[in-house]
Amino acid sequence: MKRTVVSVRGISKSYKIMIERKEVIRKVLDNIFFDVEEGEVVGILGPNGAGKTTLFKIISGVLKPDENDVFVYGYSVVKEPEIVKKYVTMIGGQGGIGLFLHLNIIDNLKFFAKLYGIPSNLAKIRIKEALKVLNLEEYSELPVLYLSSGLRQRTLLAKALVVRSPILIFDEPTLGVDPIVANQIREFIRNYLSSEEKVTILFSSHYPEEIELLCDRVIILHNGKVIFSEYIQNIVAKTNTINVTIELAKENNISWSTLLASIKERGVENIIVNSNKSITITIKYRVFDKVIKEIVNTIEKTFKLKIRSIKVNKPSLRDIYLKLLESDKNDKNY
Repeated sequence: MKRTVVSVRGISKSYKIMIERKEVIRKVLDNIFFDVEEGEVVGILGPNGAGKTTLFKIISGVLKPDENDVFVYGYSVVKEPEIVKKYVTMIGGQGGIGLFLHLNIIDNLKFFAKLYGIPSNLAKIRIKEALKVLNLEEYSELPVLYLSSGLRQRTLLAKALVVRSPILIFDEPTLGVDPIVANQIREFIRNYLSSEEKVTILFSSHYPEEIELLCDRVIILHNGKVIFSEYIQNIVAKTNTINVTIELAKENNISWSTLLASIKERGVENIIVNSNKSITITIKYRVFDKVIKEIVNTIEKTFKLKIRSIKVNKPSLRDIYLKLLESDKNDKNY
């Protein structure tokens, strides 16, 4: 049984903001509950302003919640933030936030090593390893100011390797970098930090595809609330239905009404005729395997028709995400 290393227990957080010269209280986080197990890669998905960064700052001990508490390895963020900071390192997003622009890569890493109490001889070894792993050796003497956004992000990843906290928080680390660098960052987090180093990782993004590719579990934040939480492998089951497009081998002179009526008898949710040789069928997830076999038998054996292709359109995290945001928006308008 895995150990719970982060326990978020009903936290809330509000800020004072000015709207039309009036001070207004905006609730950024509202009664947030979730746990993170040791070694998990948990994705926090949500649009801009959902509360992702504020949540991460609280978990890392930088901010205190207005209500309730977060426990990291059993230590309270409210009462013991300095201890919590020893277990958690937060890696910022766009532009290399958190780096000293006038210092070169090596001096930045030396500073972080000293800040986290790492002995100088050990820090030297870790810095050398980090530069090699992340292909930063040829840039190590350059001030961060002159580095590209991709190199700055790799420098922040090097910080994670030097500090080696058991929990790493990545706040939109691929924002503002090109697709190749973004993919390199994801691969490094998944294949090295998670698979090899067994680090517990929290990763935020507003790209569903990125979360689905990288994480074990997703938590969707919207307007400061958790509106969805599930393991990535269970997402298809959560959507309830699957669409299947069946294309016949050639146009056939058949009675479509008879064929469709026979297919409907198998218990499908919906049928759309795309053309005179293609249909899209909606089937409940829990009976999908049984129903699709019956439909294929009906077409091929009962109606003596040849099937050219069957395309199963499994719903993605993006489908769920957009549907949830739209539903939440409609509820508020109502």
